Amino acid sequence: MKKSAIFTTIAILIILTAQLFWTWEMYKVHLEKWQITLQQGFEEAIMDEAGIRNASFAYPERPRFYVKSKADMTPEEAAAHKGDTLDYKRLKAKNVAGSMAELIGQLQQDALLKRGMLPVLPAIDSLLQERHPEHAGLNRCILLQDGSGNTVNRFGDTTLLASSHSLSTPPIPIGTQDRFYLRLFSEKPSADIFRQMTYAVL
Repeated sequence: MKKSAIFTTIAILIILTAQLFWTWEMYKVHLEKWQITLQQGFEEAIMDEAGIRNASFAYPERPRFYVKSKADMTPEEAAAHKGDTLDYKRLKAKNVAGSMAELIGQLQQDALLKRGMLPVLPAIDSLLQERHPEHAGLNRCILLQDGSGNTVNRFGDTTLLASSHSLSTPPIPIGTQDRFYLRLFSEKPSADIFRQMTYAVL
């Protein structure tokens, strides 16, 4: 009887250990997905805020953007070109713009920065919550940093900057000139989700 009880106890412990391991692995997968959606939502909020900032500025003449491959231009056209020329492949490799739409958005940021109109961090935070209500109940902190990594402005819960219980996005470039970057720190959605997973296992 004693041996049977010991074997039963060991079997139960093995099952519980396996279940807890599965729960932890699923939680890590959830956090990875959460971080991806967090970054996507943050990038969308940044672009939306830039659009609002741009609409609030009275341009004497709206900037015009022409997109054309250098390979499609004659030497005469290239020589007669006026304005800024950008290397899209280089910008894409640096994660400045992953598409032509993002490139135009970054050029818009350049125009705003040139006029001293920096991103408005509370507006970005508000737009993030509006787009993704699931982030509304979590503490966040947004940093605006210069090209050297120095903090220019911040908004939100700064304790998250040094917390092991927070997630963060990589620095997201603002414009094409490596002048400014935005970064988001967010509280992990840990307690409730982990508790729900544990209940599901048990």
